[in-house]
Amino acid sequence: MQQAAEILMAEVDALVVRVKSSAANAADHLERSAEAVLFNIGEGVAAHRPKVKIAAYEIAKREANEVRAILRRLVIGKRLDQKDIRRAHNLSGAIVGMLTRAIIRLNDRERPHP
Repeated sequence: MQQAAEILMAEVDALVVRVKSSAANAADHLERSAEAVLFNIGEGVAAHRPKVKIAAYEIAKREANEVRAILRRLVIGKRLDQKDIRRAHNLSGAIVGMLTRAIIRLNDRERPHP
């Protein structure tokens, strides 16, 4: 997850440079959301308590979905096209999937087993 988030950040950095002058608000929001994915995954990985780990992963998951929404907005606004965002969009989706699976596993461990 951490590596995927780092690659996503690099992809987003490249896209932000391209749209910063024409879509400053979206570019800023995209950058902050991608950073939140990276930082919250890092926080979750370092956490020792499952509830803290889950909380950080949930935030990262929401932010990864937000990255996807912002990327789509940039396409709708004709600032980028679909091929421009494909890698970042796919990485965000993969991160959501990884985080979802990690959260499910952590929740299963937290439940008492008969």
